[in-house]
Amino acid sequence: MPAMKIDEIRGKTPEVLAAEFAATKRELFDMRFKSASQSLPDPSRIRVLRRTIARMGTILRERERKDAGPKAPKAPKAPRSGPSGAAKAAKTKESKAKKEAKA
Repeated sequence: MPAMKIDEIRGKTPEVLAAEFAATKRELFDMRFKSASQSLPDPSRIRVLRRTIARMGTILRERERKDAGPKAPKAPKAPRSGPSGAAKAAKTKESKAKKEAKA
């Protein structure tokens, strides 16, 4: 069975896609198990299955996010406490000078 194209995956209903996702993951598990115990007739099938599973997972996640609705707006960032860039650089120079004076 050749790799599923993204358009084929998008054309499936969520229920069918979830069922095929589970079946494909199971097939991949079985293929890996067989590859450890015996030689496979088509070892490249493992790669095809991995990529198909990734495509299916991507579409399922896109649909989940779409159904969840818009994201809540982010809260504004709190102002940073402590010295700014220029003040920090001056403070660092002072501390280096003190260390050199002690040595």
